[in-house]
Amino acid sequence: MKRLYILIGSLFISIMSVTAQTFYYKLCRKVIDGVVSENVSGGQFVSFTNNKCYESDRDGYSVENGILEYQRTENGISLYLGESYWGHSIFKFNADKTIMNVIAEDGNIYVYKRNITPPRVTTCSLIKQRGTTFLPADITEVMDEPINQDENEYKPVTGHYEETFEKCSECNGQGFHITKTWMGGTNVSDTKRRCSFCHGKGEIRKSNYVIDN
Repeated sequence: MKRLYILIGSLFISIMSVTAQTFYYKLCRKVIDGVVSENVSGGQFVSFTNNKCYESDRDGYSVENGILEYQRTENGISLYLGESYWGHSIFKFNADKTIMNVIAEDGNIYVYKRNITPPRVTTCSLIKQRGTTFLPADITEVMDEPINQDENEYKPVTGHYEETFEKCSECNGQGFHITKTWMGGTNVSDTKRRCSFCHGKGEIRKSNYVIDN
């Protein structure tokens, strides 16, 4: 019986490891073309899983704005790079992930603070419409600079986006996770739970920016 409890405990740990951790971030400031404004509203849900983060609904299901991958941590600031509502973007988080800075593809900056989810809010304020395109920009230089719009240069490049599909790494392409439920005694039942990362599709759509020759 003791071995059974250990087995069940191990199963719960493995289930938690594939479950996204979701926070609600409220927009509190923006820097547009170097002008700071606090006349803002709205918020985004951001879910974290393994070395990725993505905009989601309150239950952790992706709103398909894109996926950002963890790059590195410097001076307590974690950097994620990838696709979001704002196009090719950088998400910066402090050590406890209570503050999020979004550096958009056009160089504008949006400052979010983690907050309690408003009662009737179920998903992100900003969800990308399918087919949305953005003016490309070189934002790699921003990663090593302070968040100060005056010190960052906007350097446009010429390129285009190409969409590809890859097997979902969270569910290994199955589209679901198996949840073990203890039924009493030695009885353990399996329940299929739809993968929140790929919405049960088994694959992830990625939009990659390709520089024209």
